[in-house]
Amino acid sequence: MDEYEDNLEPDTVYIALGSNLGDRNDWLDRALEALELLPGVTVAATSLRYETRPIGLGTRNYLNMAARLYVIGWEPVLFLHQIHRIEANLGRTRDIWWGDRTIDIDILMWDDIVTAGSGIKLPHPRMHERDFVLRPLLDVVPEDLVHPTTGKTIRELHDALDPENSTILL
Repeated sequence: MDEYEDNLEPDTVYIALGSNLGDRNDWLDRALEALELLPGVTVAATSLRYETRPIGLGTRNYLNMAARLYVIGWEPVLFLHQIHRIEANLGRTRDIWWGDRTIDIDILMWDDIVTAGSGIKLPHPRMHERDFVLRPLLDVVPEDLVHPTTGKTIRELHDALDPENSTILL
């Protein structure tokens, strides 16, 4: 980092990662390593890995996790484009919506930014409906972190989910 970046406060970014093809642990590890190599990005915390049933057209179980990143010098939409490059470099194809994939990386929240333009929606529009996102996220967020549009904590959002619709395999 240069002297200018040393004076900036990092943004806190929460991401979800998932894989359901091949060596799922390896894909998750490689995605985290690629993120850590980006200038101004620090992987500050990672969740446990949760095996989950697929939704959509996926046919294999996923390993899902979340991470807290500290990010300096990135705008959300440019960071999203970089994430797409990482996914492509790790063999991700986008030919089937909600299909099987080597790696999937989603930006869940970027500080308390709320936006729906410029090719990115923050916070992630369906994160509050998905236990395979919220459960790992609980491992890396402060207990009092509030979702910027619902006004509820991540714990409250998770606890409000119907346990009958859980995709997490125990």
